[in-house]
Amino acid sequence: MRSVNVAELKNRLSKYLSFAEGGEEVVIRDRNLPVAKLVPFLVEGADDQELGLVAAGKLRLPKVRLDVKELLRIPTGSVTGNKAMQAPRRQGRGTLKKSTAFWDASALVPLCVHEAASRHAQSHLRRFAPVVWWGSLVEVHSAICRLHRDREISDLDKQGAVARLRLLNRGWREILPDDQVRDLATQLLDTHSLRRRIDCSLPRP
Repeated sequence: MRSVNVAELKNRLSKYLSFAEGGEEVVIRDRNLPVAKLVPFLVEGADDQELGLVAAGKLRLPKVRLDVKELLRIPTGSVTGNKAMQAPRRQGRGTLKKSTAFWDASALVPLCVHEAASRHAQSHLRRFAPVVWWGSLVEVHSAICRLHRDREISDLDKQGAVARLRLLNRGWREILPDDQVRDLATQLLDTHSLRRRIDCSLPRP
């Protein structure tokens, strides 16, 4: 691991960027105290379209490779039927590329809590890397908390479900909030109907 003071980094930025591109980490010092780190940008499995979206600030790539076996080893609770999401589950149509697909909250919740749709969701997770919108973490966490409040799952089951959600969060691609994305979604409503209700209600004070 290399180390560099801020002043030298400013003068020789290209040199230290080349170290990071080569896979090295560079500790940045200010008055000889570490304040930041320059690390390689991980692009494993990303195509040029995705990298363009990342550069434009519209997409976050996975922080780690999602290990499905590790995810399913985390113990969690079970519910009857599809109680995790009140809205019906609908399969996403669009994809960024062959190995990715858009996942809404109704597809993600069965990965965190055992229910009727869980086996189907697990099968799709092995085939398609999840792409989600930036509010998915809140939606799924809200569904888990509702199950816990309704005593459908125990305290321990909730801990397992949240642990699964955190692992998913580190391994999915996330569409970030952006005016252009919102405007495009609004325009698409002229030709495509929004059929399902988004369950992201906040608790009453």
